[in-house]
Amino acid sequence: MMTQLVAFCNDWIGFHIVNDLLEHGYKVNGIEDTTKDDMLTMFFGRNSSFQIVNSETQKSYEHAILTNSNRKPNEMNAEHILVINPDENRSRSPNEIFIFAPLLYGEWMPMNKQGILHGKEIIPFDSTRFEQDAIYIKEFTKLLIQWMKGNKTSSALYVKTKETKKREKEKLENSIYIRDNIPKEKRIEQVIKHYEQYGAMYNMDQLK
Repeated sequence: MMTQLVAFCNDWIGFHIVNDLLEHGYKVNGIEDTTKDDMLTMFFGRNSSFQIVNSETQKSYEHAILTNSNRKPNEMNAEHILVINPDENRSRSPNEIFIFAPLLYGEWMPMNKQGILHGKEIIPFDSTRFEQDAIYIKEFTKLLIQWMKGNKTSSALYVKTKETKKREKEKLENSIYIRDNIPKEKRIEQVIKHYEQYGAMYNMDQLK
């Protein structure tokens, strides 16, 4: 099983991707965002299957997973570069696959007790947008890992909620619709409890 690369492994989405890849038996290399704290990366410090690398490291990967679309593809030697929620102005390189994810939420995300900090706006947990468009991060990472094992012939993958499907007049090609296996109310309670317990450790760099 080839080593997978995750950039950036010290943001909250990168943290969950690394964590779930390790749980599935993958070896993972991580590139850190040097503008952010490395607190989340420290959770993997004693895992022999994880290693921090820099972007200049010349190593071949099966997948390079980008949680920040500003990373240049020529900095990574990978068969497939998976760009999660690419910037609308980003042009796609031949070995890049754009993955359009829904509103993701989970432990370590930028948040307060009322909702998610998404960009510069707070999306309340009790809002219609959250109810219709939000998906728990581990449901997304589980799908991502399953999809990585398959035959990747398309240049884009659209991940959406079941509620989104009801509103669409027609299904887009290469779309996958998922639903939380646990009700959102219980997920939110779980995330807020984690926030209250570890609030001082939450990466405040993400709130700037």
